[in-house]
Amino acid sequence: MLTLIETKFFIQVSSNLLFNLINMATADFAWDLIAEARFSEDAKNIRTRNHLKQVV
Repeated sequence: MLTLIETKFFIQVSSNLLFNLINMATADFAWDLIAEARFSEDAKNIRTRNHLKQVV
């Protein structure tokens, strides 16, 4: 049986681990969104450039 102090420590460690996992997942998701936005912007620039070449 765990004592009150051990239980409190276990809960604190568990919540810290969970918080860190959520932060890492959120940061990873944010980087994915940034990469997707950059890729989309690059693709749009290439399409515009190709269209201008066809017009001229």
